[in-house]
Amino acid sequence: MSDTGQARRVANFLMAWWNGPDLGHFEIADMFGLDVAIANDITTVIGFLGQNDRGAVYIDSLGFAEEMQDIIALWRKPATPLTN
Repeated sequence: MSDTGQARRVANFLMAWWNGPDLGHFEIADMFGLDVAIANDITTVIGFLGQNDRGAVYIDSLGFAEEMQDIIALWRKPATPLTN
């Protein structure tokens, strides 16, 4: 929830996991800009998602819907209406 390059990369990963088509995708090359511990956390999540047998698992189903709303509010500005 801070305003750093690493926080942006992690937020992009979380938003891509939750709703990539609407919130944007996670660039794999963004892993190069993360501390090793954070990159390991992301790869752990990816491993979990790839190995579970429950089908699709989204972050809000794990109890983080409110936190995701905060991340979206911080990192994705609402569309501004066009004015003539």
